Amino acid sequence: MLMAPLVSAIAVLCVVGPQVTSAQESLESTARSMTEFWARADTDAMVRLFDDAGVHVALVDKDHGTLDRRNAAVAVERFLDQYPVRNARLARAPEVGGHPDRGFAEIRWEAVAPGTSETVRYTLFVGLAQRGTDWRVVELRVLP
Repeated sequence: MLMAPLVSAIAVLCVVGPQVTSAQESLESTARSMTEFWARADTDAMVRLFDDAGVHVALVDKDHGTLDRRNAAVAVERFLDQYPVRNARLARAPEVGGHPDRGFAEIRWEAVAPGTSETVRYTLFVGLAQRGTDWRVVELRVLP
């Protein structure tokens, strides 16, 4: 009769085991969406992920500071007009904790250098904060 408790314990471990929390899933989902929107240069879609309180925008050689959602989208759109995206991939998206919960996405992307056909590689750092049940973009930083 030891078998029944053992089977029950294994069943519980299988159900409860090493699962990703729904907050982490949501963070990863937001990071995947941001990667897709960046790859398409779709600032209309990006703006829906931006925090209502604003987004700190730093793009390679210009730190715009914290901008409202619409102006952050305009700054990103102008930047991506200069650096057409060839491809983008999500490198990682960890939750780092805090209150409110924070996380970030690291997106590796390639663009065409202005005035050339040369490919340049960048990293997009996306700072995220949890607002209620959603993750919102609070920072965009492009690093060479």
